[in-house]
Amino acid sequence: MSAWLKRVIAFLEDRRVLYAPSEMEVPHHCVMSVQEIRRALTKELGKLDHEKELAQSLRAMRAACRKFLNLVDGTHGEVIRLGASPGHWASWCFNGALGELRGTFGVQVARIAAEYGLDVEDDLAAILPAKDED
Repeated sequence: MSAWLKRVIAFLEDRRVLYAPSEMEVPHHCVMSVQEIRRALTKELGKLDHEKELAQSLRAMRAACRKFLNLVDGTHGEVIRLGASPGHWASWCFNGALGELRGTFGVQVARIAAEYGLDVEDDLAAILPAKDED
């Protein structure tokens, strides 16, 4: 299980849409990357038999991908074209959807890393929830 899971986390570590601010300027590239993430998560879910908690995390991330795509790609195609225009309503929609996507992934990656004792590269770790120091 750990080799398979490390491969899934390594795949996410390479998805700049999850953490790189510069990607926010190219909404079309972000949509393509999220579509790729969604396909990969669906494929990986098919390989899980009895890991209910892990499957729940992967399903939550896949649902976040669907929600992001529905918000920015569905009937709101103008968000893709105009999402990089500062101050335009489309940029607010795009940035909000991207923030929500990253928040969901951060929580789920943190859960998986904690449960299975995995290290997460610094770039992806930037979206993990802050540690409670108390």
